[in-house]
Amino acid sequence: MRALTLVAILIAPAVAHAEATFEAAAASAKRVRHIDDIVWAFTATCDKGDDTQQRQCRALRDRRAAELSAATLLVEADPDALDLGAYSPAKKSVSVTLSGCIRCKGIALDGKTFHVVGGAPKIEDKALKTTALYDTARQFQTAETATVWLKAVAQRRVELLVKIPAKPRWNQGGLEGVQLDVQGYRVTTPCNGTVVIANPQASNTPPDKAACAAGGAAVVALTPELIDETMQAPMSMIRVCAKKEKAAGKAKLQLTISDDGTLAAYEQSGDFVGTPVGRCIDDAMKGVLFPRSAKPKTKIGYPISLP
Repeated sequence: MRALTLVAILIAPAVAHAEATFEAAAASAKRVRHIDDIVWAFTATCDKGDDTQQRQCRALRDRRAAELSAATLLVEADPDALDLGAYSPAKKSVSVTLSGCIRCKGIALDGKTFHVVGGAPKIEDKALKTTALYDTARQFQTAETATVWLKAVAQRRVELLVKIPAKPRWNQGGLEGVQLDVQGYRVTTPCNGTVVIANPQASNTPPDKAACAAGGAAVVALTPELIDETMQAPMSMIRVCAKKEKAAGKAKLQLTISDDGTLAAYEQSGDFVGTPVGRCIDDAMKGVLFPRSAKPKTKIGYPISLP
């Protein structure tokens, strides 16, 4: 198959529409924190208890199903929905696939197991297969940078915007479950909130330091390639801003990076200081986390040319 956390060396978000954003769609969506709530609303038989209890159950089930069907829902999928392959020295890449596995291992309810998927399910050799929402190969020039990136995305949060289709329940090949129609996705590293992939485009989320993995091996030194890999995510945001503002010019960032990967000092110079694009550059650099290194401080100048 093809498609977060010690460092933020991440894939640039996929852009669906110039003006649409994941955040805008999520703001009006109904967050469903427990997928079994959706499963119950569309699979409950309500055949337990006496007649009054069954009628009450059916009324509650149908009301909940109507509420869910009327809204765009924000749900969290299995982290394993993002599948990462091993580094290929021949192709200098890592395969990256985001599948529609919301709860592919299933949810137990009333003695049955229901598998929740985004997109149409398919049974092959008695195994559940799902739609690929994102499928590509991520290029890395060296195995070292690929390894650092893979460690960075070991922890990840997969969020989906979904809607309930006309017939959400399915039964194939001895398996049954609930199908949801995927409207958008966002994969982030919860430790620093950096976007890995998203459609429509998305901005970084607030860091959740409680989610940060402890320890981890540090690289000997931050190479130019490692710096460039880390800067891909903020640069994707910066380019979107420049396009929106129809701005062109050059900037230079003076970065001092601590051994834990955080920015100890940051300064911007050049054409965009005091402009909307300049403020966008500053915002994009907030929370950027570089690979940990053995060197106490690393000072670099990072040039930016737009568009």
